[in-house]
Amino acid sequence: MVAFSIGSKGYMGTGASKTTFWNDLWEYTPVNGDSGVWTQKATFPGTGRMWGTGFSIGSKGYVGMGVNFSSFYKDLYEYNQSNNTWTKKSDLPASGTGRDQLVSFSIAGKGYIGTGRNGTGKDLGI
Repeated sequence: MVAFSIGSKGYMGTGASKTTFWNDLWEYTPVNGDSGVWTQKATFPGTGRMWGTGFSIGSKGYVGMGVNFSSFYKDLYEYNQSNNTWTKKSDLPASGTGRDQLVSFSIAGKGYIGTGRNGTGKDLGI
């Protein structure tokens, strides 16, 4: 699955079991320190997948890349917390192939995505 945070809320979604790939998104709102409330949010519009990546910039979350049994993805979607909607963003251009098991983070209003594996199964040390 992927995860990111916006303000005091945590988000998690996508992922897989032995035969199913999910494209759901869940929001966790902490309450009273130790407990909290889970709320299902708008469905991730991409194909269900595992080993994708997620990060946030300001009040937006970003989810993309990953793999299912037959495809490596290079897509990226933006989640808007204020209206619970998704917007397709530009695909990852590097080497023209999808990736999984990536690393991502944000600093000073910019998102960074790197490393991972592509469809050949080789590690990418980028």
